[in-house]
Amino acid sequence: MKKMERRKFLQVIGAAALMGAAGFLTGCDESSPVPGPEQDKGDGSVSLASLEAFSGHLNWNNGVEPEDVSGNSYSREANYMVCVFSNGAEWDFLKSYTSDGYGYGFAEYRVSGKYKKLTMKLAPHKLMNKDGNAYIKVYADDKLVATSEFVKKKSSVIDFEANIAGAEYIKLEVYIHAGSCIGEGSDGNDGALIMADAKLWP
Repeated sequence: MKKMERRKFLQVIGAAALMGAAGFLTGCDESSPVPGPEQDKGDGSVSLASLEAFSGHLNWNNGVEPEDVSGNSYSREANYMVCVFSNGAEWDFLKSYTSDGYGYGFAEYRVSGKYKKLTMKLAPHKLMNKDGNAYIKVYADDKLVATSEFVKKKSSVIDFEANIAGAEYIKLEVYIHAGSCIGEGSDGNDGALIMADAKLWP
């Protein structure tokens, strides 16, 4: 009888230890915060989406499925944004248009000289049309420091980087090809861009 009690005791202790280890490994313990899209992933970086824009507006984590033309999803990255030429509320930041047919959006962030670089991934969203394209620009203290290459339907994922060392504030501009018939519907050349994993590095 004593042996049985001891055996049950050891089984209970073993099960408790196993559950504790599982909670530690998966991070599902109630006392441990679940990583969110705007939290530091442990690599020392800071999600750009965690900063409040003091001018302009870019709609991070806007709820539109960030799936590229190859079927890859970017929803598990530190953050994401889908930008297309559309009148939908999800893309309400694309309120301006350039003279050469691009929907335009921007946001400025105060970084107070804390970061050396901004990195992110750029990819063609599944809604990218055959002849569509998109690109971005980054300014540091009003000086253009980086312009991405054109993202097109057949583009591979682009690892984009901008040197922002010492900058007090940065500006991110997004350009989405909106066709030649702005205000009259698409001409079939509309761009659709995914920006993902936008991070600031100290």
